[in-house]
Amino acid sequence: MLHNWNREADVWHKIQTKYNLSSSKDAISFVKTISAVRSNLVAALNLGKLPKEKMQVFQKCWGGWLNELKKAGYVLHPQQMGNLTKEVGKVIYCCSPRAQAKKMILVVPGLKKRGKLLLPPVTTVILPSNTPFPDYHKAKNFATHWRGILGEVELLTIHARMQPQTSCAIESIYRNKAVPVSVENRQKIIDEIKRRKEVLERSLSSQASSYQIATNYWRVEECFWSLFHDDDRPFGHSFFDMLCKRVQDWRGYLARKHKIFAKDFVIKKDSLGAINSYVEGIILKQQSGIAKGKVLRQLRPALTLQEKNLKRTLKGRVIST
Repeated sequence: MLHNWNREADVWHKIQTKYNLSSSKDAISFVKTISAVRSNLVAALNLGKLPKEKMQVFQKCWGGWLNELKKAGYVLHPQQMGNLTKEVGKVIYCCSPRAQAKKMILVVPGLKKRGKLLLPPVTTVILPSNTPFPDYHKAKNFATHWRGILGEVELLTIHARMQPQTSCAIESIYRNKAVPVSVENRQKIIDEIKRRKEVLERSLSSQASSYQIATNYWRVEECFWSLFHDDDRPFGHSFFDMLCKRVQDWRGYLARKHKIFAKDFVIKKDSLGAINSYVEGIILKQQSGIAKGKVLRQLRPALTLQEKNLKRTLKGRVIST
């Protein structure tokens, strides 16, 4: 069935690894990978980058993969990917200014063998921005935009754990380079993302200064841009791109509520000379056909904060030729 999928898929959506389903470890990895690929396809579909026929091909292959797992003694639950009628497993609450009604979406199904849970399912619940979080939720008292952003951070950690062929350029971990995410460094990366989320939560709970909140948020947003698929896929064909777009949806709220303004850098258009005052910590990379000094990837936007009569700038970070 992998052969059938890879024959039809774009190169960046192919599943390269061969899995031995007699191994529980391989089966877990397989379920994570096909769930990640589906998320990437959904991102591309939602951003208008993918014809619907590609998703239909995946759905046919999904049925075949279910049968292969069943023959190997595994049970997937739920078996239907996408929208759910009931939450299952670990639940991540998000909210969106675009959402019109509550949605429950399966991120990754659970996997069992002989009654033993090998992989817990994960559900994302996306609420309209005016809908409160459950009373038991840690972020229930935060403003809408912070609830939305913090939920996306939690979802980012799930994808950091399951997305294949991912690169990381978070500055506090890899200062001058982008490094492939591997078994050896994956947990370190996830722990750093969680740490930054917790620091932001504490600053919001303690009513820290606007500058401290802006700084902690700036470090959180870096995590979204600094995890990516470094395989020349067009923008939109990665769920990481979708997460970045969803975080950008809250920019207007940050500007109105906190006077925090973001400056993004335009790939292949912005030059280092033009944005020099807004960036630091540049990673250089050679790429044929592109002039020297052009932005190849944004790793962190610049933030400016208007605090009384003082304008402060938190500088961005890019990969450039």
